[in-house]
Amino acid sequence: MRKTFNIILIFFYIIVFSELVLISFSKLFQISTLEKLKYANKFVINLNSDEIFKNHRKNFSKDIMGVSLRFNSLGFRGEDIGSFKEDNEVRIMVLGSSLVMGWGVKENKTFTKILEKKLNDKNLNNQNINTINAGIMHTNTKFHYHLFNKNYKKINPDILILGYFIDDAKELTKKKTPFIVKHSFLAAIVYQTILSKSSENLNDYYLRLNQKNSKNWLEVKKYIKKIKDLCNRENIEFIVVILPDFSNFSENNSLIKLYDKLEERLTNNKILNINTYGALKEKFGGNARKSWISNDDNHPNEIANEIIASEILTFMNKNNLISKNN
Repeated sequence: MRKTFNIILIFFYIIVFSELVLISFSKLFQISTLEKLKYANKFVINLNSDEIFKNHRKNFSKDIMGVSLRFNSLGFRGEDIGSFKEDNEVRIMVLGSSLVMGWGVKENKTFTKILEKKLNDKNLNNQNINTINAGIMHTNTKFHYHLFNKNYKKINPDILILGYFIDDAKELTKKKTPFIVKHSFLAAIVYQTILSKSSENLNDYYLRLNQKNSKNWLEVKKYIKKIKDLCNRENIEFIVVILPDFSNFSENNSLIKLYDKLEERLTNNKILNINTYGALKEKFGGNARKSWISNDDNHPNEIANEIIASEILTFMNKNNLISKNN
């Protein structure tokens, strides 16, 4: 009995020691899994709604993943926008998940802010271009529609951009993260490791989600149509920007055809769209890791965000989208 007790005690000490080591490491180093746990605990609040079941803490700012994340009175990244829209002001609202929010990227280096600067620098019509970054990590297209539907009257955008990442077809629930996983770095790492080992190949997962007749894609299609219909009613230009997985930009990437198919589907439904994969592949085809924010996190870095912004700018100029709002 005493031997069993000693084994349990040693095991307990190992767990406590490991947790303390991870806490110390999290203060000294940026470990993606731990930083995401901090984000979920400190930056996100759960809401009592089936449609918009979470948001960022409003008027909140804190450093994470090596950058400052600040959220305004709507819970969107960046400064507040005025309640009154000036006559010469053009507002561009951008919906999406963590790639839109700019996880691990300085605010002024997100593609939304780079786009805003590029448009204002080359503005010949004396317009004031403002982008509104409504990206929230771990959300999907259904969530993005409801977020837009709730906030578009407050924001009064002239242009809406939906950043569609191929994981945004996933189904989300309000299922809470286990308490121990939410409050323990060690448990979070073990939990994520188990999930990654038990899950299917990532590319197969993306392909399954976005199959033309899959339940997930049909849900995406349904809510993109809802966004488009709402934009048509409110005279808002609507663009979908296809954002790829940043793990692989090689010639044998099995997802290349998927990006082309998504572009084709959107075009066939008369939805303006931009497939950013080609420009990103041209830059990072030799080494996808050069597009990452860190060695353990493949979210797009500043260079990748610059490319995305340039692709959007080129598309907008080609289609005279800003001049239409003059």
